Amino acid sequence: MLQQARRVHGMSWGIGLVTTLVIGIAAVIWVSSVRYNNLVDRMHTAVKTVANSSGSVVPLAIENLNVHPQDLIVSHLETRFAGSNENQKIALAHALARYGKVEIDFLVSSISTAPAAEVNNLASALAQSNSESIIALRRTARACDSDKNWARKQRLPVVALHMGDASIASDMCQLRPDQLQRLDFILSSPAWHGDLARLPQYSNQLTDPALQSGLMVGLGNVRPEVVTRDEQQAWQPILADWFQNSDDAAVHNAAEWLLKRWELQVPPISSAQSPNEGQNWQVTKNGAELCELAAILSWVACDCGMTDGAADCKHRTADLMLQEAIFFLNGCKDATFELPLGSRILNLHFW
Repeated sequence: MLQQARRVHGMSWGIGLVTTLVIGIAAVIWVSSVRYNNLVDRMHTAVKTVANSSGSVVPLAIENLNVHPQDLIVSHLETRFAGSNENQKIALAHALARYGKVEIDFLVSSISTAPAAEVNNLASALAQSNSESIIALRRTARACDSDKNWARKQRLPVVALHMGDASIASDMCQLRPDQLQRLDFILSSPAWHGDLARLPQYSNQLTDPALQSGLMVGLGNVRPEVVTRDEQQAWQPILADWFQNSDDAAVHNAAEWLLKRWELQVPPISSAQSPNEGQNWQVTKNGAELCELAAILSWVACDCGMTDGAADCKHRTADLMLQEAIFFLNGCKDATFELPLGSRILNLHFW
């Protein structure tokens, strides 16, 4: 009787233990399931936030994905990317690129229609596979050349510049008989430029004078109130260098114009009797050249018509005529003019 009771008690205890274990395991599974579902919900929300972001908000939204398992996030991003509209796909493609999944063809094709706020995001995403992306951008630019589709091509060089490649921009800015490409590049700058403070880091790629002058004119067409002080300060040393040291008159003039437009200090340059070797501009205070410039602008040295102002006539001295020429030009003292002298163009800065 006692032995039977022990057996019954042992069986009851065993059944209770098994039941407890089963309940415990079920609880663990339930808790894990709840946690997983919560994780999925949070990832779904995080990915949705990225998809609905634009412009400068996109990188911040992408940073919030880092707290989640990478394989699950990538899977969620790919699923969402496949079923989203074009604007949402740009942000999602940027996020995928952060995880090594660069949708090059989609990103390049989006450049022609993307909102202006997406320049940085497109460039950042493509830069995750920089070499292959630049090849794709150049290929697209050549296709635009074949179709003479400058309106589509004009956005490509800006994205490429933000990735450190100046080849497309340099090609568009060349001084051809037909200036449509250069003009499209310049006129598109106010609406499509991205963070201007990012470009100076690639200044060593901006060696083509035609590109330098075209780029500065484009930058100057961006409304000054839109350009931040940080962006202006980032460009100041480059503009000062091009103003002082470029041999090209167009580059020299454009740099001075942009420095003044942004209210930055214009560095001093010294007068010279003749341009430096290879230089097609000079600063001069030569009286004969100033009189010649004033005459081109309709100033008359003397009504007698016997002098151009460089030499005395019966009515006036050369010194007097020079002073009158300077007075005449004084109304334009902040401008730079081009004056043909032989085979050179001298840009006369006067005071």
